[in-house]
Amino acid sequence: MHTILDPSLVSDDGLTEQAQDKTAPQGMLFFHAKEGQPLSTPWQVATARSAMLKMCDLPKGLIVDCACGSGLQLAAHASILQRPALGIELSPQRAQASAKNMQIV
Repeated sequence: MHTILDPSLVSDDGLTEQAQDKTAPQGMLFFHAKEGQPLSTPWQVATARSAMLKMCDLPKGLIVDCACGSGLQLAAHASILQRPALGIELSPQRAQASAKNMQIV
């Protein structure tokens, strides 16, 4: 069974505490699933990738991340490219963390 999460409505119940990414601006704290924090893309790497994509002539459309994990890369793309985004994640906790992180960014 699949669940659709609206980032504006998802809670942080069951997630690890917010964690400061050493590469993110001070005060920008991200949520992670208990098993996911070590695998998360550092914010500085995520934003650098997004900045490179912004220089490309991309067609209009939706950003889709088919294994979004904590959603940091997806959030960076959506924010920097100013496009709607859709994350897909099999782990319910990671999907929840991704939705919360979309709220933060």
